[in-house]
Amino acid sequence: MKLHFTRNPQKSGGHLRANRTPVMGYQFMKKHTDEYSIRDLAAVFGVSPSAYYPWAKQGVSERRSTEDAELFDFIREIGEQHHGR
Repeated sequence: MKLHFTRNPQKSGGHLRANRTPVMGYQFMKKHTDEYSIRDLAAVFGVSPSAYYPWAKQGVSERRSTEDAELFDFIREIGEQHHGR
């Protein structure tokens, strides 16, 4: 499916790219590859398709998985402490 823009995504004022890291764009791209081409998504997010492919291939590092699990547990604990308030 080709993206049909009513306006030029490069002139969108940076709304899709403002204060975001390339990884956020890559994550969105990975979720939506069945709907849109990588080339079109890369243009929207202002990232390089050639940089996306190595990122998608490498997956999540073990360190990142561990840190994410610890953070999730911490957030859940805080939620449980404040649930009764």
